[in-house]
Amino acid sequence: IRNVPVDTFEDLLAAGPLRIKQVWATLFARNLPFYTFVGLKALLVFLSARRLCGWSPDYLDFISAALPAPTHDKYAKVRTGDVFLSAEEEAQVVIYLENLATQCRQEPEQVPDSTLFQGGMLLCSYLFGMRPYQIAQVKVRDVRIWDSPEQDTPTVHVTFYMAKQKRQASVFPMTRRIKQEWSPIIARVLEKAHSSGCSGDSRLFQVSSAREVSQAIQRLATRVTDVETSAMDLRHTAAQRLVDAGASQEEVAEFLGHSDITTGL
Repeated sequence: IRNVPVDTFEDLLAAGPLRIKQVWATLFARNLPFYTFVGLKALLVFLSARRLCGWSPDYLDFISAALPAPTHDKYAKVRTGDVFLSAEEEAQVVIYLENLATQCRQEPEQVPDSTLFQGGMLLCSYLFGMRPYQIAQVKVRDVRIWDSPEQDTPTVHVTFYMAKQKRQASVFPMTRRIKQEWSPIIARVLEKAHSSGCSGDSRLFQVSSAREVSQAIQRLATRVTDVETSAMDLRHTAAQRLVDAGASQEEVAEFLGHSDITTGL
C-alpha cells in the first residue's frame, strides 16, 4: 500500500462503492506492483466488515469480482532460474557451514551465540529446504543426539513439522538427519539451550517469530554468497538439488512437506 500516492489513496477512501471503479482504473494506469492491489483489496474488505466509508459486508462479492488485479505469475522466477543459487554460491554456503562445524567441534566456546544460532538456521534452510516458520517452531525436545565411539561427530536428528496445511490433522512430523560433518553445529545449539535452562518446549534457536528466522537467514546467506539470498531461494535450491540427483515427484513432495505431489512441479 505504501506504493500508492497519498492523493490517490485519499481518493480511494473517499470513492465508496459508487466511484471505486474509476479510482481503480487510475491505479491500474500507474503500473503498481501486484501485491499493492492485493493490499488495497484487503483494505476494502476491512472497510466493508466495519461498515466504514460507505462500504458494508454486502459488497464483499463485488470487491472480489469487479476489481481486477494485474496478471501475476508467482512462478516466474522459478522458470527463469532466478531463485536458484549458482554452484559457486552453494559452494560458499557449504564452506561456511563446514568452517562453523569445525569451530564448534574444536573451539565451541569461541563461537558467539548469534553466529551459532544463525548458522544452525541457515543449515536447516539450505540442507532441508525448511521454511522459516518450520525452523522457528523446532523445540528443544525435537532434537535427538547419539554419540558413537566409531565417529568423531555425533549423529543428530531434528524433527520439523509440515506447514501451510489446511487441516491440523495433516501436519505430520518430518524427521531429518543432519549431515554428519555438520552435526556439531546443532549439537552445540542444543547444548546452549540446556545450559540456558531451556525446557523441552522452548524454541531451539531462541527466536520469537518466523519473521526473525527469515531475516536472520537472509542476512547471513546474503553475506556468505555475496548476492541477495532468501530462505525461499535456499528452499528452491534444495528441491532442485534433489531433482538433479534423480529424485521422483513423490520424493520431492515428501522432502518439501507437500501434501499434494503436483505442487513441486
